[in-house]
Amino acid sequence: MILTSNSERDLGDALKRRCLHLHIGFPEQKLERAHRREPGARHFTRRCASRWSAFIHEVRTLDLKKLPSVSETIDWARVLVLLQASELGHEIVRDTRTCS
Repeated sequence: MILTSNSERDLGDALKRRCLHLHIGFPEQKLERAHRREPGARHFTRRCASRWSAFIHEVRTLDLKKLPSVSETIDWARVLVLLQASELGHEIVRDTRTCS
């Protein structure tokens, strides 16, 4: 059985004794920027991909209840590509931030 979670959870002692725990952190900014090669996101301009990954990493430093997951950020990148966003300005972030 594999259990996954995007947030911290308190597991019972019995379950902890029977499971292996592996924490996989968020990717480094350089690796996240490479997601622009994902299908549907490959047409991200280099500048937009750089600003996007910097923005994602800045958001992940905030004290939020839930930080954006890798899959959510890839979904957001795909939305930006579909909208043919060449810049990551305030307006496009505001209009698309809930698209993941």
